[in-house]
Amino acid sequence: MFFLYLCIGESYELPFIKRHVYPRDPIIKQIDDSIVKITKPATMNFIMNPIVGLVDGYWVGKYGDSTQLAGQASSEQLFNLYYTFLAFAPQVLTPIVSRYTSENRQDKIVEYVNTATALSLGLGIVGGTLLFTQSSRALQTMIAPNSPVFVYAQYYFKYRVIGLPFQLLNSCYYSVCRGKMDINIAVKINIIAQLVNIVLDPLFMIRYGIRGVAVASTLSDVAATLMYTTLLIKQKCISLQLTNFVDNTKVLLNRAFFVQLKDLSRQGLYFTVNHKLLLLDTIGKLSVAHVLLFKYIHINNILYYSLASAANVILPYQQVYNQDITITAKRFIYWAITCSMIQISALTFGKQIFSLLTKDAIVLNHIVKVIPILGVLIPLNAVSTVLEGILEGSNHYKIQFINAVTSFLVVLVGSRYFTNLRQIWITFSVVTLLRSIRSYNKYKALNNPYTR
Repeated sequence: MFFLYLCIGESYELPFIKRHVYPRDPIIKQIDDSIVKITKPATMNFIMNPIVGLVDGYWVGKYGDSTQLAGQASSEQLFNLYYTFLAFAPQVLTPIVSRYTSENRQDKIVEYVNTATALSLGLGIVGGTLLFTQSSRALQTMIAPNSPVFVYAQYYFKYRVIGLPFQLLNSCYYSVCRGKMDINIAVKINIIAQLVNIVLDPLFMIRYGIRGVAVASTLSDVAATLMYTTLLIKQKCISLQLTNFVDNTKVLLNRAFFVQLKDLSRQGLYFTVNHKLLLLDTIGKLSVAHVLLFKYIHINNILYYSLASAANVILPYQQVYNQDITITAKRFIYWAITCSMIQISALTFGKQIFSLLTKDAIVLNHIVKVIPILGVLIPLNAVSTVLEGILEGSNHYKIQFINAVTSFLVVLVGSRYFTNLRQIWITFSVVTLLRSIRSYNKYKALNNPYTR
């Protein structure tokens, strides 16, 4: 498999240069410097979410029990499902802002930012209100009302959805900053907001229980919205005028259609798995093991999300200036493959790492059985995630949708036969392999600009 990823990469090749060796060719160095410039702050931003998730889980586990932890994790998954359904504007805003920034069209940037703000605020208020008042019905689609997890899930969920409009706005404004290449500022805002969450977590958990953790998350979202709004007002990227609202909304919807369906399919996949785990183990041991494994794999994927995010910014810029982006695309794949090999070696200490997160012997036993599967899943995720970022940089969204729907359907059908956690994660590896193959075939099929 190691040689498979090296062959997929071919990213050390350059015209007239047979192999990439140090000292690096000036073209390679310039490309790598651009990738690092965008990827570094993006990584800092992405890494905060799972860290905060682990901190939330730590305090819930410390002052609660595994049932409360399973309830919090289930509620957060359901919240993310509804958030993904409503967050279509941030998905496609970055390439639009990137294009108009390179063309020096400040008026168009303001138009799209205002449109995205109105849509996010409106959808967030309506969606948050409905979910708050109908929290019990929403949760019953995932958790049986007689489950001991249900009551804690409802406590958390009701107070978490209050922050929905703020989280939608924050995603839009972060996308704007990415498109304007102001990622360092955006990352600082996100870090400050998440530090607010981290500080409030233990205080609110002790005083208000599991609902206090949800309130802390909501307050951190509010803090981020205030900082983003202040920044965009200073940069004159936002106003109270809604110009071409309908036309701009149509553009956002058309571009976001496949991306939205892709994200919904992935959320549906996680939703299906979590529901199955609760049926297999009502006390939540399997769910906790799955949540910790998922958070670990998510932390490993942060670098690949960052590389994909950087591709979504750099490649549109190069296209506007009619630059050859073949080599740039190959460098993204090269770094994905290289980093995945390093991450696989860290699995040697897998049991020790997870023992820092939980002392429950039953949970650890479930986790240890899955660790070898992660050695296959990590590099597959690396390749597929970065390839999708490269394709997204040129508005090729359909293949991602096909990948996500296929994965969801495979897991949905397979969920009828799952009897343990290993089977679930083996299925994840299989669908990720299929996703990698499809994305790579699409990548190779694009003779211009991504292939020679």
